[in-house]
Amino acid sequence: MIPEAETLDDIHDQLIDVGKQQLRERLPWVVTHLDHPTDFVRAAALRAVAFYWRLPDFRAMARARFTDDPSPEVRAVAASCLGGYGYLAYSAEEMTTLVSKAIDPNEDDSVRAAAFSGALVASHVPRHDYPMARALPDFEARAPWGLLVDALTRVDLAVPPRLRSLAEARHGA
Repeated sequence: MIPEAETLDDIHDQLIDVGKQQLRERLPWVVTHLDHPTDFVRAAALRAVAFYWRLPDFRAMARARFTDDPSPEVRAVAASCLGGYGYLAYSAEEMTTLVSKAIDPNEDDSVRAAAFSGALVASHVPRHDYPMARALPDFEARAPWGLLVDALTRVDLAVPPRLRSLAEARHGA
């Protein structure tokens, strides 16, 4: 049994543990933290229900948090969640949204990197074909953009011109 949390760090750690240990009987407790005012607690609760458990009822929440949450940490977790959901049940709309965030120079690099990885996962690019380490810092210059072009091609989606330019610049480097 997981002991009672005393601090926000404890709550975060317990949310992650509950998720990893598949303690789905704790779902009501996890749900109470999905709208927590502290971003890292909100992110941990989302990770439990949408990343570790991939509960279908929380896919729409992950999508909304990915585009609307003010916290880069929550948006990055949501991107990872969408990649997992997409792996199980592909969505062209989510794939397009992930790619759009990955190539957006105005988005936080941690979110861009998570969106990049999420798109690769959702498109079923074999795990051994892409690096697990995120290309941070300086994500735009270091990301293997050609993999994202391949991912879109794999699922028959158009490659945005900006992505094509990034891939060509990276390949030529």
